[in-house]
Amino acid sequence: MLPELQWRKRPFEIRNLLNPAFCAVLLHQSVKEYYGISKKAMPYPLVFLVLPIVFPSNIRHSLPERVDKDFDAWTKKKSLELLKFDEIVSFLAPYTKEAIIFAMQFDYLEIQDGSLLPQKVLQPAKIWDNKSEAMGCYKQSGFVGRWFAHTGSPATIFRNLGMRP
Repeated sequence: MLPELQWRKRPFEIRNLLNPAFCAVLLHQSVKEYYGISKKAMPYPLVFLVLPIVFPSNIRHSLPERVDKDFDAWTKKKSLELLKFDEIVSFLAPYTKEAIIFAMQFDYLEIQDGSLLPQKVLQPAKIWDNKSEAMGCYKQSGFVGRWFAHTGSPATIFRNLGMRP
């Protein structure tokens, strides 16, 4: 494990907000919804975009309501919110990796040919209120999976975000 991820050294807020179980639930939901639309496993690089899209509230709340909205048009319209998106992705990458490992240990995700497939059913916590931040992240992570499935290749998605996979 990377030194910056040692549990005892993490700030209280990081331990609560970026804990592997919560992040695994969000990633599982996104991978499951991606698979539900595309009938294909979610390409591994796309998984690293899920948390950076759903955690920052300004990005999460700016997502369109329907998956048939053009991803390219959205990224152009939201260019200010996405200005330092690559830094958010870099910051959250270790937590994404940790969540993938956590989910795989409990058979919720599986890597197959460099892509992720959902396995066992994983539901949101029953204590999450429908209007809570946690539930908002959960719902939008599913939306992101569906939207990515409609959008196209990982290269297209990363290009529209001004990044490379």
